[in-house]
Amino acid sequence: MAEELPPNANPILPQLFINAYDTYDDEERALHRILRMKDYAGLLFFATIYGVIAFNSVEHRAIDIPDTPPLVTVGGCLALALAGYNWYLQTYVMTKAAKEVPDEYYVSTGPIGRFIWLTHQDITISFVHQLFSFFAPFFSRRLALATYAAALPVGGLGAFVTIQFFTLVRFHPDYIQVLRTWAKRGVHLNVIGDVVHLPQLTCSVLDLLLVKHRATFLELRPSFVGVVAVFAIYCLAYLVLLHGTYALTKSWPYSMLIALGKSPVRWAQFISVQVSILTLFTLSLLCLSMMLPATW
Repeated sequence: MAEELPPNANPILPQLFINAYDTYDDEERALHRILRMKDYAGLLFFATIYGVIAFNSVEHRAIDIPDTPPLVTVGGCLALALAGYNWYLQTYVMTKAAKEVPDEYYVSTGPIGRFIWLTHQDITISFVHQLFSFFAPFFSRRLALATYAAALPVGGLGAFVTIQFFTLVRFHPDYIQVLRTWAKRGVHLNVIGDVVHLPQLTCSVLDLLLVKHRATFLELRPSFVGVVAVFAIYCLAYLVLLHGTYALTKSWPYSMLIALGKSPVRWAQFISVQVSILTLFTLSLLCLSMMLPATW
Protein backbone atom coordinates (compact mmCIF):
# COMPACT_ATOMS: atom_id res chain seq x y z
CA MET A 1 0.00 0.00 0.00
CA ALA A 2 1.45 3.34 -1.05
CA GLU A 3 0.41 6.30 1.08
CA GLU A 4 -0.23 9.44 -0.92
CA LEU A 5 2.08 11.91 0.81
CA PRO A 6 2.01 15.54 -0.35
CA PRO A 7 5.12 16.84 -2.17
CA ASN A 8 6.10 19.03 0.80
CA ALA A 9 5.81 16.25 3.39
CA ASN A 10 8.50 16.24 6.07
CA PRO A 11 11.17 13.49 5.90
CA ILE A 12 10.58 10.35 7.93
CA LEU A 13 13.43 10.54 10.47
CA PRO A 14 12.38 13.79 12.26
CA GLN A 15 8.85 12.38 12.59
CA LEU A 16 10.23 9.67 14.86
CA PHE A 17 11.14 12.35 17.41
CA ILE A 18 8.84 15.33 16.83
CA ASN A 19 5.10 15.41 16.22
CA ALA A 20 4.71 16.20 12.52
CA TYR A 21 1.19 17.62 12.58
CA ASP A 22 -0.29 20.18 14.93
CA THR A 23 -3.23 21.72 13.08
CA TYR A 24 -6.24 20.89 15.24
CA ASP A 25 -9.39 22.75 16.22
CA ASP A 26 -10.03 23.99 19.76
CA GLU A 27 -12.17 21.00 20.71
CA GLU A 28 -9.49 18.57 19.57
CA ARG A 29 -6.79 20.47 21.46
CA ALA A 30 -8.89 20.43 24.62
CA LEU A 31 -9.23 16.65 24.31
CA HIS A 32 -5.48 16.30 23.75
CA ARG A 33 -4.77 18.14 27.02
CA ILE A 34 -7.12 15.80 28.88
CA LEU A 35 -5.54 12.73 27.26
CA ARG A 36 -2.05 13.92 28.19
CA MET A 37 -3.09 14.21 31.85
CA LYS A 38 -4.61 10.72 31.67
CA ASP A 39 -1.34 9.43 30.20
CA TYR A 40 0.58 10.81 33.18
CA ALA A 41 -2.02 9.48 35.63
CA GLY A 42 -1.89 6.08 33.94
CA LEU A 43 1.88 5.93 34.25
CA LEU A 44 1.61 6.66 37.98
CA PHE A 45 -1.24 4.14 38.33
CA PHE A 46 0.64 1.30 36.64
CA ALA A 47 3.82 2.11 38.58
CA THR A 48 1.88 1.94 41.86
CA ILE A 49 0.04 -1.27 40.96
CA TYR A 50 3.25 -2.87 39.67
CA GLY A 51 5.16 -1.96 42.82
CA VAL A 52 2.49 -3.14 45.25
CA ILE A 53 1.68 -6.43 43.52
CA ALA A 54 5.26 -7.30 42.66
CA PHE A 55 6.60 -6.36 46.10
CA ASN A 56 4.09 -8.64 47.84
CA SER A 57 4.59 -11.51 45.42
CA VAL A 58 8.09 -12.38 46.66
CA GLU A 59 7.63 -11.98 50.40
CA HIS A 60 10.01 -14.07 52.50
CA ARG A 61 11.94 -15.41 49.47
CA ALA A 62 15.56 -15.90 50.56
CA ILE A 63 17.18 -15.53 47.16
CA ASP A 64 20.23 -13.45 46.29
CA ILE A 65 20.91 -12.00 42.85
CA PRO A 66 24.60 -12.23 41.83
CA ASP A 67 26.54 -9.09 40.97
CA THR A 68 25.54 -7.86 37.54
CA PRO A 69 28.18 -8.32 34.79
CA PRO A 70 29.02 -5.23 32.69
CA LEU A 71 27.42 -6.70 29.55
CA VAL A 72 24.15 -7.24 31.39
CA THR A 73 24.26 -3.67 32.71
CA VAL A 74 24.61 -2.44 29.14
CA GLY A 75 21.70 -4.65 28.13
CA GLY A 76 19.60 -3.22 30.95
CA CYS A 77 20.44 0.32 29.85
CA LEU A 78 19.46 -0.57 26.29
CA ALA A 79 16.16 -2.13 27.34
CA LEU A 80 15.31 0.88 29.54
CA ALA A 81 16.29 3.35 26.81
CA LEU A 82 14.20 1.49 24.24
CA ALA A 83 11.17 1.28 26.54
CA GLY A 84 11.59 4.95 27.47
CA TYR A 85 11.81 6.03 23.84
CA ASN A 86 8.78 3.89 23.06
CA TRP A 87 6.78 5.64 25.80
CA TYR A 88 7.97 9.04 24.57
CA LEU A 89 7.07 8.15 20.98
CA GLN A 90 3.60 6.98 21.95
CA THR A 91 2.92 9.88 24.33
CA TYR A 92 4.40 12.86 22.49
CA VAL A 93 5.01 11.93 18.84
CA MET A 94 2.23 9.56 17.79
CA THR A 95 -0.66 11.19 15.91
CA LYS A 96 -3.30 12.68 18.18
CA ALA A 97 -7.05 12.08 18.15
CA ALA A 98 -8.64 13.89 15.20
CA LYS A 99 -12.24 14.11 14.01
CA GLU A 100 -11.16 12.95 10.56
CA VAL A 101 -10.65 9.55 12.20
CA PRO A 102 -13.97 9.49 14.10
CA ASP A 103 -13.78 6.08 15.81
CA GLU A 104 -10.35 6.82 17.24
CA TYR A 105 -11.41 10.32 18.26
CA TYR A 106 -14.63 9.39 20.05
CA VAL A 107 -13.39 6.22 21.75
CA SER A 108 -10.53 8.24 23.25
CA THR A 109 -13.08 10.52 24.94
CA GLY A 110 -13.90 7.61 27.25
CA PRO A 111 -12.91 7.55 30.94
CA ILE A 112 -9.49 5.91 30.43
CA GLY A 113 -8.50 7.90 27.34
CA ARG A 114 -5.88 6.22 25.16
CA PHE A 115 -5.48 3.36 27.61
CA ILE A 116 -8.43 1.74 25.85
CA TRP A 117 -5.80 0.50 23.37
CA LEU A 118 -3.72 -2.49 24.42
CA THR A 119 -0.64 -0.97 22.81
CA HIS A 120 -0.92 2.12 25.02
CA GLN A 121 -1.28 -0.05 28.10
CA ASP A 122 1.62 -2.31 27.22
CA ILE A 123 4.00 0.52 26.34
CA THR A 124 3.36 2.04 29.76
CA ILE A 125 3.63 -1.30 31.59
CA SER A 126 6.86 -2.17 29.77
CA PHE A 127 8.36 1.23 30.62
CA VAL A 128 7.41 0.81 34.28
CA HIS A 129 8.86 -2.71 34.32
CA GLN A 130 12.16 -1.58 32.83
CA LEU A 131 12.38 1.34 35.28
CA PHE A 132 11.91 -1.00 38.23
CA SER A 133 14.24 -3.64 36.73
CA PHE A 134 17.06 -1.13 36.29
CA PHE A 135 16.77 0.95 39.47
CA ALA A 136 15.33 -1.48 42.08
CA PRO A 137 18.63 -3.34 42.67
CA PHE A 138 20.14 -0.08 43.94
CA PHE A 139 17.68 0.40 46.80
CA SER A 140 15.54 -2.72 47.39
CA ARG A 141 16.58 -6.36 47.08
CA ARG A 142 12.96 -7.45 47.51
CA LEU A 143 11.70 -5.15 44.79
CA ALA A 144 14.52 -6.29 42.50
CA LEU A 145 13.39 -9.90 43.02
CA ALA A 146 9.83 -8.79 42.26
CA THR A 147 10.87 -7.70 38.77
CA TYR A 148 11.91 -11.30 38.13
CA ALA A 149 8.44 -12.52 39.08
CA ALA A 150 6.85 -9.92 36.79
CA ALA A 151 9.19 -10.43 33.83
CA LEU A 152 7.38 -13.38 32.24
CA PRO A 153 3.80 -12.00 32.10
CA VAL A 154 5.09 -8.55 31.10
CA GLY A 155 7.16 -10.17 28.36
CA GLY A 156 4.21 -12.24 27.16
CA LEU A 157 2.04 -9.14 26.92
CA GLY A 158 4.75 -7.36 24.94
CA ALA A 159 5.04 -10.26 22.50
CA PHE A 160 1.26 -10.34 22.17
CA VAL A 161 0.98 -6.65 21.28
CA THR A 162 3.76 -6.73 18.67
CA ILE A 163 2.71 -9.95 16.96
CA GLN A 164 -1.03 -9.23 17.04
CA PHE A 165 -0.50 -5.77 15.57
CA PHE A 166 1.47 -7.03 12.58
CA THR A 167 -0.81 -10.01 11.97
CA LEU A 168 -4.27 -8.55 12.64
CA VAL A 169 -4.10 -4.74 12.47
CA ARG A 170 -1.24 -3.57 10.25
CA PHE A 171 -2.82 -4.67 6.95
CA HIS A 172 -6.48 -4.37 7.93
CA PRO A 173 -8.46 -2.15 5.49
CA ASP A 174 -9.61 0.17 8.30
CA TYR A 175 -6.04 0.77 9.45
CA ILE A 176 -4.91 1.29 5.86
CA GLN A 177 -7.56 3.99 5.55
CA VAL A 178 -6.24 5.68 8.70
CA LEU A 179 -2.73 5.62 7.22
CA ARG A 180 -4.00 7.28 4.07
CA THR A 181 -5.82 9.95 6.05
CA TRP A 182 -2.64 10.92 7.89
CA ALA A 183 -0.51 10.60 4.75
CA LYS A 184 -2.56 13.40 3.20
CA ARG A 185 -1.46 15.52 6.16
CA GLY A 186 2.19 14.70 5.51
CA VAL A 187 2.53 12.22 8.38
CA HIS A 188 4.41 8.96 7.83
CA LEU A 189 2.11 7.04 10.17
CA ASN A 190 2.93 3.78 8.41
CA VAL A 191 6.53 4.04 9.65
CA ILE A 192 5.70 5.64 13.02
CA GLY A 193 3.07 2.98 13.76
CA ASP A 194 5.49 0.18 12.94
CA VAL A 195 8.23 1.68 15.12
CA VAL A 196 5.75 2.13 18.00
CA HIS A 197 4.82 -1.56 17.94
CA LEU A 198 8.27 -3.15 17.54
CA PRO A 199 9.96 -2.40 20.92
CA GLN A 200 7.51 -4.42 23.02
CA LEU A 201 8.73 -7.78 21.72
CA THR A 202 12.32 -6.54 21.53
CA CYS A 203 12.30 -5.41 25.18
CA SER A 204 10.73 -8.71 26.24
CA VAL A 205 13.47 -10.75 24.57
CA LEU A 206 16.23 -8.50 25.92
CA ASP A 207 14.80 -8.64 29.43
CA LEU A 208 14.35 -12.40 29.62
CA LEU A 209 17.39 -13.57 27.66
CA LEU A 210 20.01 -10.99 28.68
CA VAL A 211 19.04 -8.73 31.59
CA LYS A 212 17.54 -11.27 34.00
CA HIS A 213 19.79 -13.75 35.83
CA ARG A 214 18.61 -17.09 34.44
CA ALA A 215 18.56 -19.20 37.61
CA THR A 216 16.85 -16.45 39.62
CA PHE A 217 14.27 -15.92 36.89
CA LEU A 218 13.42 -19.62 36.67
CA GLU A 219 13.13 -19.78 40.45
CA LEU A 220 10.76 -16.82 40.72
CA ARG A 221 8.74 -17.08 37.52
CA PRO A 222 5.00 -17.72 37.96
CA SER A 223 3.62 -21.20 37.33
CA PHE A 224 1.54 -22.12 34.28
CA VAL A 225 -1.64 -21.75 36.35
CA GLY A 226 -0.37 -18.40 37.62
CA VAL A 227 0.25 -17.15 34.07
CA VAL A 228 -3.24 -18.19 32.95
CA ALA A 229 -4.79 -16.59 36.03
CA VAL A 230 -2.95 -13.30 35.46
CA PHE A 231 -4.07 -13.06 31.85
CA ALA A 232 -7.63 -14.17 32.61
CA ILE A 233 -7.98 -11.40 35.19
CA TYR A 234 -6.34 -8.90 32.82
CA CYS A 235 -8.62 -9.81 29.90
CA LEU A 236 -11.77 -9.75 32.03
CA ALA A 237 -10.84 -6.33 33.40
CA TYR A 238 -10.17 -5.13 29.85
CA LEU A 239 -13.54 -6.52 28.75
CA VAL A 240 -15.27 -4.41 31.40
CA LEU A 241 -13.35 -1.33 30.24
CA LEU A 242 -14.22 -2.03 26.60
CA HIS A 243 -17.94 -2.25 27.23
CA GLY A 244 -17.94 0.65 29.67
CA THR A 245 -16.18 2.84 27.10
CA TYR A 246 -18.54 1.72 24.33
CA ALA A 247 -21.56 2.51 26.50
CA LEU A 248 -20.28 6.08 26.90
CA THR A 249 -18.80 6.75 23.45
CA LYS A 250 -20.59 4.31 21.10
CA SER A 251 -17.20 3.49 19.59
CA TRP A 252 -14.83 0.51 19.73
CA PRO A 253 -11.04 0.85 19.72
CA TYR A 254 -10.79 -1.99 17.19
CA SER A 255 -13.23 -2.36 14.31
CA MET A 256 -13.01 -6.16 14.52
CA LEU A 257 -14.96 -6.00 17.79
CA ILE A 258 -18.08 -4.81 15.96
CA ALA A 259 -18.66 -8.32 14.63
CA LEU A 260 -18.97 -9.66 18.20
CA GLY A 261 -22.18 -7.67 18.67
CA LYS A 262 -24.07 -8.34 21.90
CA SER A 263 -23.56 -12.09 21.90
CA PRO A 264 -22.22 -13.36 25.26
CA VAL A 265 -21.03 -16.53 23.54
CA ARG A 266 -18.95 -14.61 20.97
CA TRP A 267 -17.42 -12.42 23.65
CA ALA A 268 -16.64 -15.45 25.84
CA GLN A 269 -14.96 -17.12 22.87
CA PHE A 270 -13.04 -13.93 22.13
CA ILE A 271 -11.74 -13.67 25.70
CA SER A 272 -10.83 -17.36 25.78
CA VAL A 273 -8.87 -17.03 22.56
CA GLN A 274 -7.03 -13.93 23.79
CA VAL A 275 -6.07 -15.60 27.08
CA SER A 276 -4.88 -18.65 25.15
CA ILE A 277 -2.79 -16.57 22.75
CA LEU A 278 -1.28 -14.53 25.59
CA THR A 279 -0.41 -17.75 27.40
CA LEU A 280 1.07 -19.29 24.25
CA PHE A 281 3.34 -16.29 23.59
CA THR A 282 4.39 -16.25 27.24
CA LEU A 283 5.24 -19.94 27.28
CA SER A 284 7.16 -19.51 24.03
CA LEU A 285 9.33 -16.88 25.70
CA LEU A 286 9.79 -19.21 28.67
CA CYS A 287 10.88 -22.03 26.36
CA LEU A 288 13.40 -19.70 24.71
CA SER A 289 14.84 -18.76 28.09
CA MET A 290 15.15 -22.42 29.06
CA MET A 291 16.69 -23.63 25.78
CA LEU A 292 19.13 -20.86 24.90
CA PRO A 293 22.44 -20.44 26.76
CA ALA A 294 22.32 -18.09 29.74
CA THR A 295 24.37 -14.89 29.61
CA TRP A 296 24.81 -15.05 33.40
